[in-house]
Amino acid sequence: MRDSERILTSQGRTDLATAVPRYLAALGKRGLPTPDRLVYSRWRRTAETARIINAGMGPLTMEQAEWLIPGSGIDDVAKAMDRHDDHNGGVTAEHWLLVSHQPLVSRLIDYLLGSYGEVPPLSPGGLCCLEASHCGAGVGTLKFWAMAPYYEVSL
Repeated sequence: MRDSERILTSQGRTDLATAVPRYLAALGKRGLPTPDRLVYSRWRRTAETARIINAGMGPLTMEQAEWLIPGSGIDDVAKAMDRHDDHNGGVTAEHWLLVSHQPLVSRLIDYLLGSYGEVPPLSPGGLCCLEASHCGAGVGTLKFWAMAPYYEVSL
């Protein structure tokens, strides 16, 4: 079976049952908005993850994105997000939730923060919340991150 066709594991589904409410609680504790746009890779397990998140938070605007599949680079993500802003009258969604793959996720976090390793590489099911006005090098501020299975929020 190709990696792109792998299903979300039962452990992944269990982790999401913990992650979604803890993510929402961490947002609320910090006065941050809940997501309004969920963008995910077309690979099967990320699409499944996105549907589960949407059921727990939704309804969110959902968008499948080729630029989030393995092999994509930071430039691909930045260009796609800039194109979205251009097509949306320069208005970026208040809170985007991206569902993607490693190592792209950790590289994107490092890029947005402008430093390497401020957030450890995310394990499957890990999450990170940043604030940024746009997708650019060093423009992000770390709000929190958490790892499965306990999702004890850091920061």
